[in-house]
Amino acid sequence: PMVAFNCKKPAMHMTNEGWVSDDGSAIECPHDPKNILEYCKRVYPDLDVRNVMETTELSQITNWCRNSKRRCYHHSYTVRPYKCL
Repeated sequence: PMVAFNCKKPAMHMTNEGWVSDDGSAIECPHDPKNILEYCKRVYPDLDVRNVMETTELSQITNWCRNSKRRCYHHSYTVRPYKCL
């Protein structure tokens, strides 16, 4: 389980189908590990998440659109996601 953030974009989390946007997310650009941990717990309620760790590798996420945009122009962003441990 992993989560990713990009300022002014909805938070993303990894599923079996790939990265999924969380349009209802109140967290966009977290810097506090406590906020990231709480988000992990919310999107992975069946897991016993107790910690988060920034990954060492970058990930490219496609179709990452702003919450308020009706159309997505297939923007791709490279970020360093967090593992939910």
